[in-house]
Amino acid sequence: MNRERYSAPSSGALIAYLENQFRDGDRIRLTANFFDKRLAEGNCLVLMDGLDEVSDLRSEVAGHVDAFADRYSKEGNLIGLASRPRGYESVEMQLRRMGLAVAEVNPLDLSGIRRLMENLLKLIELDAARRSLDLEDLTRAIRASEELTRIAGTPLFCSALVQVFKYHGARLPNRRVDVFDEIVDLLLGHWHAQQTRYISDAEQLAVEDGTGRTYAEVKNAVSVKRARLSRLALYMQETHQAEIPADEAGRVLYEYLKNRERVPDDPTAQLWAENFLLNSHERSGLLVERDPGIYTFLHKGFMEYLAASALAQQSKTLVDVLLPLVADGKEFEWWEQVILLAGAHPKTPEDVREELIDRLLDKADKHKKDSKEYMRHLILAGNLARDMGGDLLPAAQYLRVEAILYATATDSALAPVSRAIAADALDEMGYAPDDLYQFVPVSRNSISTYLAKYPVTNAQYERFLKPENFQNKSLWVDFPKFDEKCNPMNETWGKEPWNWLQGIFEKESKDVQDGILLPRLWRDPRFGVNRRHAPVVGISWHEANAYCKWLLENWEDLEEGKQGIQKPAWIRLPLEAEWVDATGGEENERFAFGELKDPGKEIMRLANTTESGISRTTPVWMYPQGKSPTGAMDMSGNVWEWQANYYDEDHDYLALRGGSWYASGAAARVSARSHPHPNLAWHYYGFRVCCVPPGKGL
Repeated sequence: MNRERYSAPSSGALIAYLENQFRDGDRIRLTANFFDKRLAEGNCLVLMDGLDEVSDLRSEVAGHVDAFADRYSKEGNLIGLASRPRGYESVEMQLRRMGLAVAEVNPLDLSGIRRLMENLLKLIELDAARRSLDLEDLTRAIRASEELTRIAGTPLFCSALVQVFKYHGARLPNRRVDVFDEIVDLLLGHWHAQQTRYISDAEQLAVEDGTGRTYAEVKNAVSVKRARLSRLALYMQETHQAEIPADEAGRVLYEYLKNRERVPDDPTAQLWAENFLLNSHERSGLLVERDPGIYTFLHKGFMEYLAASALAQQSKTLVDVLLPLVADGKEFEWWEQVILLAGAHPKTPEDVREELIDRLLDKADKHKKDSKEYMRHLILAGNLARDMGGDLLPAAQYLRVEAILYATATDSALAPVSRAIAADALDEMGYAPDDLYQFVPVSRNSISTYLAKYPVTNAQYERFLKPENFQNKSLWVDFPKFDEKCNPMNETWGKEPWNWLQGIFEKESKDVQDGILLPRLWRDPRFGVNRRHAPVVGISWHEANAYCKWLLENWEDLEEGKQGIQKPAWIRLPLEAEWVDATGGEENERFAFGELKDPGKEIMRLANTTESGISRTTPVWMYPQGKSPTGAMDMSGNVWEWQANYYDEDHDYLALRGGSWYASGAAARVSARSHPHPNLAWHYYGFRVCCVPPGKGL
């Protein structure tokens, strides 16, 4: 654009820019006044983007855009402008004549992520069968990770994840640090090069380092750019800056170029630093000029990852650098993610990782067990072990972390909140009790049944979440009916549950995704899928029964079928009478684990109720002291459990037993009952299953 000619806002400035771009950039011959004539005729759609990317010229460009809109929108043309919020907000008053209807773009939800991935795969995978498999694998991987779900909510990152998936041979890296590594690699060279129109331009962009120098191979240029950004990111982390002035960033890069890359003279180093900042903003989008003269990383996670990359190079001093940051609570809040990423970074040597874990555990051991200092060091060790995984951390050390977390989580002398934090950390490491799928025998009126030892967990229920199980009508009809006295009735539930399910699908509920009805809190970090061995909640009585029928249908292929009991004739919800028998009886206002002299004070040691102050579900194995005489776990507290029978003679409601984290200890007594409608699916309703052997009726 000729700035001398268009020194004041002018509708002609954008016309001139378009003509120059087509003529000089694309070498397309246009007739005289081509764009002006088309716009004068109306019926054109004009889309503009990148207002936030022209930081120094933003005010000037906004004036030209406003003049353009004022001139041509009157002819019946539609004009749209896209920008990051800060870019638009800084010049909003200058765009007043556009009469914009402003809309903020929300992060993609899971269905939006899937649609975008599907469209992207159509462009890069021509084989339809392979494309379908890729889409399912990608969807499954992202759904299973809260971190990936959040990252994929941004279209840029979602697109990058698809590219990473294809570069990795149809898979995503398992560790978060490796995902960041691959996305940074794409943003710094490979991906931008593939987006360029001309092959020669792509190759040139890919091998440039942002200062004007070129390299023989793309990976070398990317490595140089990564190292510079890592130094800048570490500086920003050390100085507690999420944004940095351009002159300060330039000084950091200048010093790096002089000392590490040995640039021979000051003017050259200064020029290269300035060019690198500009090119990082314009090409990779990783480091952006968010406001005039102010730079920031596109996502805080990138700054943290790159800072961790810089720290990983300091292997000899890494542990000594990190441990003081853990000791200081305020510093730890700022550094926690960097420490996790540095510990799991592939360039951090194995002996350094081992030393970091050992010294964290040793530091924890020097503090009182449920003190803030103890918990901070212990939970960080657990989260590091989680992020490192078995391939980066020796088994003996991994098991040491597990053992200490388990001892903390199950120690009834400790504060319940501390126990729950330790239990969640252990759950995130992948721990599950060896007896998770086992059953305990229950006798009622000489009829022996088997009750699940634990409530159904999120990990167990997830096996059921497949589209075919919500299309299979046989799983959703003819549930057995039992009266308020637990006697079988002469009728079943017929099609009522199936009709209820169809109604949910017809309403296009937000909980329906890809033909699956998800538990209502499946994405809630306090209750959902990422808490693998917490009890599943947010499901109705109908869904619990459908799960029971599915479990029976697939018995031989599931872990439940490998526990040494005969294949059941029926799998259903427990009857209240069976449930009470499994607890040892309801006399004397007892709990599943026995009687308490002072329930208000004692209950928190043995069960998850409101007295615990945890305010969420807990892993089903966390209260071994609270097991029933039959060995069943979590029968008092954590979640109310759906029962098979009606609550009373009116037959309007179903029964619940057991109390929950959301109710006081009084509701956790064996005798306590509740009576919801079967359609309800609250965040404190769960269930366990009951197996009826052959020849025992219902």
